Amino acid sequence: MLELKNITKTYDMGEAKVEALKGISLNFRQSEFVSILGASGCGKTTLLNIVGGLDKYTSGDLVIDGKSTKQFKDSDWDTYRNHKIGFVFQSYNLIQHLSVLENVEMALSLTGISKKERKEKATDALSKVGLSDQLNKMPNQLSGGQMQRVAIARAIVNNPSIILADEPTGALDTKTSKQIMEILKQISADKLIIMVTHNAKLAKKYSTRIIKLSDGEVCGDNLPYEPTQQQNSLSNELTIQSKQKNKKSSLNFWSAMYLSLKNLLTKKGRTFLTSFAGSIGIIGVALVLAISNGFTMYINNLQQDTLSGYPVSVATATVDFASLNMQEIMNTGNKQKVDDAITVTGDLSEYIQYGHYNCINQNFIDYVKDFEAKNLTNNPNSNFSHIEYNYYAPTKFLIKKSNGSINFVYSPNSISLMSGSNYKIFYPELSDSSFIYQSYDVVYTADDYDASNMYGLTLVLNKGNKISYSMLQSLGLTLTRDAETNKYNPVSFKDICDSVQIKLMYNNQYYEYDGGTDTFTVKTQAEINDMFDDASLSTLKITRIIAPKEDSNTSLLQAGVMYTNALHESYLQNCENSLIAQKQTLRKLSEEGTNNQTFYVPFKIDVNEVPNVTADFNLIDTNSIIQFVQSFYKCTITQEEAYQMGMQSIGTSTIPQSIVFYPKNFEAKKQVSKMIDDYNLTVDKAYQIVYTDSSEFLTNTLGAMINVISIVLIAFAGISLVVSSIMIGIITYVSVIERTKEIGILRSLGARKQDISRIFNAETIIIGLLAGLIGVAVTYLFCPLINIIVSGLAGVSGIANFNPFHAVVLIIISMALTLISGSIPSRIASKKDPVECLRTE
Repeated sequence: MLELKNITKTYDMGEAKVEALKGISLNFRQSEFVSILGASGCGKTTLLNIVGGLDKYTSGDLVIDGKSTKQFKDSDWDTYRNHKIGFVFQSYNLIQHLSVLENVEMALSLTGISKKERKEKATDALSKVGLSDQLNKMPNQLSGGQMQRVAIARAIVNNPSIILADEPTGALDTKTSKQIMEILKQISADKLIIMVTHNAKLAKKYSTRIIKLSDGEVCGDNLPYEPTQQQNSLSNELTIQSKQKNKKSSLNFWSAMYLSLKNLLTKKGRTFLTSFAGSIGIIGVALVLAISNGFTMYINNLQQDTLSGYPVSVATATVDFASLNMQEIMNTGNKQKVDDAITVTGDLSEYIQYGHYNCINQNFIDYVKDFEAKNLTNNPNSNFSHIEYNYYAPTKFLIKKSNGSINFVYSPNSISLMSGSNYKIFYPELSDSSFIYQSYDVVYTADDYDASNMYGLTLVLNKGNKISYSMLQSLGLTLTRDAETNKYNPVSFKDICDSVQIKLMYNNQYYEYDGGTDTFTVKTQAEINDMFDDASLSTLKITRIIAPKEDSNTSLLQAGVMYTNALHESYLQNCENSLIAQKQTLRKLSEEGTNNQTFYVPFKIDVNEVPNVTADFNLIDTNSIIQFVQSFYKCTITQEEAYQMGMQSIGTSTIPQSIVFYPKNFEAKKQVSKMIDDYNLTVDKAYQIVYTDSSEFLTNTLGAMINVISIVLIAFAGISLVVSSIMIGIITYVSVIERTKEIGILRSLGARKQDISRIFNAETIIIGLLAGLIGVAVTYLFCPLINIIVSGLAGVSGIANFNPFHAVVLIIISMALTLISGSIPSRIASKKDPVECLRTE
């Protein structure tokens, strides 16, 4: 069964070499009680460790069931110890943080059998040694004899073929020693027991065979054995070899976790302090994430409350804010410094690359109409309040000032990038404004106010009934200052409604036709002044004043004068019937086929700083408009599209100047974005639509700033996370030193190197988990305190809001970092010599 062939063992002690065993050759029977006697240092324990696979021989061969072990790998020795060997030590070598039952079960945990079977077998083994009533006690609650019985139960629980006992009675009294020897004697009936002892009296009484060693050599054997049945040995070899292959020892992850957890629970104070120290970095990162998340939620809520109602517009001329780079704009142009001259930057050509022409043609209008039908017209739960198609009306207002002079207000149509910034005093009411008025209060109505009167105007104020000085001045009012404060005196609502005098001029009154030259001219300022009292002009009057409600966060209307939608429609109809419109239609018919349509009155474009584009006021034509769009927007439009743009100047185009979407929430904005994205997939890049949403541009910028700040703060907090991880690595190394004896015990039971590493990795994972849980818990406790402080100082609530997803991620990160930091100590533990570990106290 077991054969030692000329076994030698030499230890390197610096430059000297010590021979512990000098050619030991022995054969052992399948079942016998062998005692090895000899003086201290004669090699008894070394021989026992070699037989048990804990130590490796220098030369010779150890044959097990006819199989040589010369080619054994570490995993083969581990399996051999787990299935073939049971160790009983003088100092018991029980794992102190495991109960009696768990100590015995540990040998079975390496075989991979179920928990239920482990418990049954361990209980049975303890019953055989008379400890069935001590299962749940801890080792420190047992006597020496009881602990040795536990060690014997652990040795036999796996039904090994060989029991190796190293001074099993060395630490026991005489009575207890006899009891232990009786148990071993019973076991030897069907197993091989090899016992190392100094007690010759006990050896003679209980052993069936005594082998004496002296200076590493066999000097006596009272019952030597020479095997003769070679065929049986070979058969046994094949059986054992197959058995070993099918039962590789391995400690599963959960068993390793349990073993480590039991150890940590014996040192609760240190474990908590270590975990708390490891949680400091987690707390720092978690608080940054909580504040960042809370601030992001605050911004999002702010958007929902104040910005979600702001419209999304598609205008003919727009700016691509997604690619806008102000720093690049400031650095363009003549960058070379001139000592005695001014360096010029910021001309219009530098902005061209950010300008975009939206080709609002019939194809896009039909696309939007279809979108409107699905998402607004036929949808009672629509996310939109309204979709407005703005057709340009060339309204011309005459305002009589208090000094009698006339202020002529007229904003010619333009597709210039810069014209969009022109502030308009007058603008039309939406075709459906009911949703807007919900957030406004009517602060004054004149006595002659009539909702059905299309010539009645509405003055729109800012919140707090405020309006700018320039606006009132444009309306012809003379303002006075307070003598003491030098501030402008308030103007009563009644004075505004009674004092402001406004007339409306139409195309036929503004354009004069000369039949001889077939040209139109426009009225001069002097002629306009003289026409103020002309009966052909419509008289308008401010009869209502509105202002945003105090609790409203959205102001969809700009401060100014809003005229009725009915007047807007009437004005457009008047433009269509005007003489200039009729003449222009006839001119188009006469110029068909020429690929160039000229206009009586030019379509306004800002071309002063755009090269290669000319603009004679009286000679504007479709080619000039096409040339402007090509130079400015790098886009080509058709003759018909250019013509419709020109016709917008006199208010007769079939193409809207802009389309404005009024959302109820941010989901609607997403719908608009998706609709435009889908449309853009159907057209070339130059004809793609860019929408404008100033609130989105603002919030995206704020979001980017929050992200940058969060990353910087997390980076700083991450430093403490790294430091705490290193500290956990050091603590793990201390644990390795403390548990050195346990490492030796586990290796003697058949635990592999990777099993030892797994145990300490499990310990670091548990500490990382606890550190993460503490960090998350402390963060959740701090968040209400932070919210109270911020709310008291800044009036903002809920600024610290810890996302549960972030909590889970941080716990995982904590476990991963501690696992990494503990990997080196775990590796050190796995490489420790099991014999040296067992000698450690």
